[in-house]
Amino acid sequence: MGGFFEFIFANFFIVIIIVAAIINFFNKANKQEKKQERRRQVPKRQHIPDVRKENIPRAERTVQQAQKQIDRTKESVTKSVDEQRQEQFDRLRRQYQTVADDKEHVEQKSRRSNMERQHAYQEQVDVKLEDRFTAKGLIEGVIMAEVLGPPRGLKPYKNIVSQRKQ
Repeated sequence: MGGFFEFIFANFFIVIIIVAAIINFFNKANKQEKKQERRRQVPKRQHIPDVRKENIPRAERTVQQAQKQIDRTKESVTKSVDEQRQEQFDRLRRQYQTVADDKEHVEQKSRRSNMERQHAYQEQVDVKLEDRFTAKGLIEGVIMAEVLGPPRGLKPYKNIVSQRKQ
């Protein structure tokens, strides 16, 4: 008997694995029995109403009434859809008419303002070339050329030799 206990304590993990396998085997057997019991149970019958010849005409009348009601609602829906489309069309037409009227008004206004600007520009232009050829006028001209010209990033620095080669 002492050798048996020594064997168990010496191989404790092996014994635990064997015990777990035995427990698992019994659990599987128990689950299989429960499944078989569930299969043996007869499902309850559902109550199916009797279909008799007396009920057929009443069902046909109900179907006809439902069909009539569907037709009525279908007509009202199509009418309402057509009315909605017409209302949307009218709203869009009014909106585009106002936009077109506004556009014409803006174009006329811009034509008038362009003509006024041209007239005012022609009146204001008074070039004095004598002032432009002085030292101060030439400096202003160079500055304006730099300001109004392309940016420096688009024309990087090149020395005179490379510019002459081009």
